[in-house]
Amino acid sequence: MMTNQLSSFLEMTILRADHSLILVFFYVHSTHFSQYSPIFLFYLKMMRSDFYVIAGMHCSIVKHLGSGAFGEVGLAKTKDAHHNFVALKIVDPGQMATDEFKIHMKLSRRDRRGFVPHLYGKANRPEKIIFAMEYLENGNLEQKAKNGGLTGMQVKSYFKQLVLGVKFIHKQGIVHRDLKPANLLLSSSNDLKIADFGLACVYRVGKEEQEVPAHRGTPIYFAPEVFTSAAEQKRVRGPPVDIWATGLILSNAEYQNWRHNVSDETNLWDGFPDDVMDLLRQILCHEVEGRATIDEIISHSYFNRS
Repeated sequence: MMTNQLSSFLEMTILRADHSLILVFFYVHSTHFSQYSPIFLFYLKMMRSDFYVIAGMHCSIVKHLGSGAFGEVGLAKTKDAHHNFVALKIVDPGQMATDEFKIHMKLSRRDRRGFVPHLYGKANRPEKIIFAMEYLENGNLEQKAKNGGLTGMQVKSYFKQLVLGVKFIHKQGIVHRDLKPANLLLSSSNDLKIADFGLACVYRVGKEEQEVPAHRGTPIYFAPEVFTSAAEQKRVRGPPVDIWATGLILSNAEYQNWRHNVSDETNLWDGFPDDVMDLLRQILCHEVEGRATIDEIISHSYFNRS
């Protein structure tokens, strides 16, 4: 059975049968379809309960959405008239899950402009913790960029939303530490929301800023100062690390957009918009003290050009 046929089979089956049928199917075919083990493990985790009651909502898993380093995400149908679907994130119990829930809930409660997915609540089980949060239908920025690329206007719109979202998060005394396109979710109206706070941490208590552990996140988005020492106890300032990541996200999105619109690929960077290049030089500054701040990015001409 081909990949798309298997996916269709699973989606139809879980909507009209219990989890045991899916598990039997996987067991029978496990020797031939070992590449589906993450999905198998996801349903294995969920099979002990057909639904979860979280924040008063009865949630029934209908689809596996994705896998991450620290958990699985599924789509759940609810009986709540106001929320037809929610996203369920399933993580192992422990201090990391506790910290992630506290941080995400704090941000969700204070968010008035939709910078982060709304977090409804959680369910605790001995072997797992399930977060119920807002489901965003348009996937993530990584997927969006791969499916035909982005226009210049889309790149700017998403970048502006990202920067304003980062400013909001930092204002709450939190740093994300794992900003990347896969963690930027998109709604049906193309609103961008910053997700996945598994590596987020507090960097400021009151007005006092404290350094945070350096070696956290996705290495390709690490700021230069993270690599200055191999010591696991290396600590760095939090906000500049997030700001560096926004620059990489912008440069990749702008590059892909530009590449889709030029015929000569030998000098791609030569025709890059001047204000974009100027902003990237300020954000992607190797010296932390010289790197642009969030407010400096917001006041830049690229950010404000229509």
